[in-house]
Amino acid sequence: MKNKIYLILSFFLMITVSINAQVFYVDGADVVVTQGAVMQVNGGLQNANLGDLEVQKVGVLIGQLIITGDFTNDATSGGDGTFQVEGDWINNSIFNSGVGDVVLDGVNQNISGTQSTSFYNLEITGTGIKTQTINQTVTNVLALNDRELATDLFTMFVTSSSITAITRTTGFVSSLDGGVLSRNTSLSSSYLFPVGSSIGTTRYRPIEIMPSSTNSNTYTVRMANVDATTEGYNRSLLDTGICMANSTFYHQINRTAGVDAIELTMYYDEIADGLWENMGYWTTLPSLWKKASNTIHTLGAPFNNVQASNWNNFSNEPYILIVPGISIDLGPDQTVCVGDTAYLDAGSGFTSYLWSTTETTQIIAVVTTGTYYVTVTDGYCSSVDSINVTIQNYSDATILPVGPYCDNDIPTNLIAADPGGIWTGTGVNATGLFTPSSAGAGTHQIIYTITGNCGDADTIDILIYDSPKAIMGSTSESCNGAEDGTARIDSLYGGTQPYTILWTNIGGTGTIPNDTTFIYPVAPGSYTVVISDSNGCTLNTSVIVDGSLEDCYTPDIYIPNIFSPNGDGNNDILYVYGHGITVFDFKIYDRWGEKIFESKTQTNGWDGTYRNTKLDPAVFVYYFKAELNNGETIKLTGNITLTK
Repeated sequence: MKNKIYLILSFFLMITVSINAQVFYVDGADVVVTQGAVMQVNGGLQNANLGDLEVQKVGVLIGQLIITGDFTNDATSGGDGTFQVEGDWINNSIFNSGVGDVVLDGVNQNISGTQSTSFYNLEITGTGIKTQTINQTVTNVLALNDRELATDLFTMFVTSSSITAITRTTGFVSSLDGGVLSRNTSLSSSYLFPVGSSIGTTRYRPIEIMPSSTNSNTYTVRMANVDATTEGYNRSLLDTGICMANSTFYHQINRTAGVDAIELTMYYDEIADGLWENMGYWTTLPSLWKKASNTIHTLGAPFNNVQASNWNNFSNEPYILIVPGISIDLGPDQTVCVGDTAYLDAGSGFTSYLWSTTETTQIIAVVTTGTYYVTVTDGYCSSVDSINVTIQNYSDATILPVGPYCDNDIPTNLIAADPGGIWTGTGVNATGLFTPSSAGAGTHQIIYTITGNCGDADTIDILIYDSPKAIMGSTSESCNGAEDGTARIDSLYGGTQPYTILWTNIGGTGTIPNDTTFIYPVAPGSYTVVISDSNGCTLNTSVIVDGSLEDCYTPDIYIPNIFSPNGDGNNDILYVYGHGITVFDFKIYDRWGEKIFESKTQTNGWDGTYRNTKLDPAVFVYYFKAELNNGETIKLTGNITLTK
């Protein structure tokens, strides 16, 4: 049977046991510090072999084990009570924390051993630094108070997702390259990572992370209290948009579980660190520092902060405070007129100005053509911009006078003293082509404008006369060779009287007499007339006199008095024969006076049928009326015999 040491707390009586020993060695015994009891070991305590060390708690009655030296656990320890250790914490076996507290209350203590300890509540007090030599875990509350917890190259895991899982007054967590503080989250609230370092100049530069949702995530943070270049992140490798990166410290931030983007807030002390207005992050392709997007800079006391919203880039861990590159913009190139001055303004807010003219003011005045440069600084960074200044002569937009025009004149190009302007007005296009017919009769204002600082404008009036207008007419030749057609001006208007009229036979050599009504006789062809008015406006127009395909004949008419529509191909159809017939009317009646055939054209003859029925032989009466091309009207009547 194991040896057992029981410290029992009476419900009404507090028991305190004090043991003085360089090392109190529990060799396979069961040691129980009951609720309400206090066991103090003045020296170290080693729980060895199969020892079972338990500190109990019931309700508000808490058992307490105080060890003024090192605590070494080589067997099984734990419980819901309090372990208060002033020496090193060395766990080489099993520690069942329950809901108990571990208080490290000594000087420069190590949290070590060969096995990681899963603390429920871990509180560090006393003096000096508490240093990990192995990964450690706190499942409920890590109370830093005013102490530094140095994770060294290891991780302190705080697995509770409560935003109060880490408490402090002025304490912080420090880490070497490879060590971090890890926190679990499950709220869309700000989680404090109280990181700092006492290496070199002591700095506390916390980080706050607010996940975008209530999903489970895990984030890690380290404050590196060194120049980032010394750990492989060269501060001279800066993307455009960054002027300078902080040389005294940087952070390593990562998301090791979950997918939530975060609102990332980085705090700094303006008095100690200088003014940093933005946040940079490291990239590997290419290797350089880039400016974080969606950031705001907020002044505060004792810390300013830079905040990046909706941040979801965890491809690389390093983050750093940066000064964004400054930007100078002299604006667009300037053109000023001879005798005027161009004022170049580099903008306010810079600490120094240096122009290519050697001037050092924000604004300079120039009066000569050239390219001007300025370099501005804001105490940290500089920027350069240039601007071209052109001294230009004044433009001359004087329009050369033109006109008057007739409204049927061909288009003409208007001319001004200097090219490059824009033409406006009725009848003119932007390039200066003036079309009288588009403008129409009347007086039209034309404007020419040369834009720009040294531009000019001119205006002229162009008078357009109404030119003569004519409606032409003609009569065709009556028969081939008659040459009796007419060419006419049926209507003459417009222009300004008196008119001068000149007919010209295009196909001939002479001049046909002036006559506004007609020319008679004329042969078929095209005839041109030139009509001029008192303003000098002219109309050139022409008219066609058509010829005739009908040969000229002496009018004659012949109507047969017998025909035989028997289908033998001879005399089967009755036609009216003749020449010079212009109007034709031929009718046939039977002996009872019924009309059985009628034709209005000479080519339409009678085939001896009526209503699609062949008629028997008989005698019929015809009536014929015609007008001839000589103006004569003929009326004829007679009999026609139909035979077989």
